[in-house]
Amino acid sequence: MTLARDLTALITTAPPSRLLDAALERLASGAGPMAKRPSATSRGDKTKALAAAWAHEQARLAMHEILEHEARRGALRDDLSRPLLAWLLIAARDALAHESPDALDERVQALGRFLRLTPGRGGS
Repeated sequence: MTLARDLTALITTAPPSRLLDAALERLASGAGPMAKRPSATSRGDKTKALAAAWAHEQARLAMHEILEHEARRGALRDDLSRPLLAWLLIAARDALAHESPDALDERVQALGRFLRLTPGRGGS
């Protein structure tokens, strides 16, 4: 739930022009699998899996809220739904965990360009 709280806090603390970049930086700073699915079916494993799934969903919802703010500013691509973009960003967070530290900045910048892409113009 720390990621979700951090993302939600950014909405009120980050300057509007930096909100998306701050959120992407936060995603990269704590990159790692959010929800390891246990293979055993004991009650403790089910509880952990449920808690991880809840945290994952809260982070996705917080990211969706940030994307809504960006869309209202006109700073977000409009050809893909914001729920889909939020899901992609949370999935990207897990993928960033497998990147070398020296590649993170480039990956985060690419995510930012992707989110701001203007369809038919190749980007902005």
